[in-house]
Amino acid sequence: MDYSPSQIIHAVRLGMIELVLNSNTIWLCASCETCTARCPQDVDIAKVMDAARIIARI
Repeated sequence: MDYSPSQIIHAVRLGMIELVLNSNTIWLCASCETCTARCPQDVDIAKVMDAARIIARI
């Protein structure tokens, strides 16, 4: 994993979309919802990872 889930969310918020789409992290995410449950900002990180994978395939 090249970036943590929180780093991916931070990159998305900064508009660093290419970094996110080229990251191995989005492909390693199992969508287990653990990071979503632990997120203090109630961000659904698993859905962000799912969306990033969909966009990366286009």
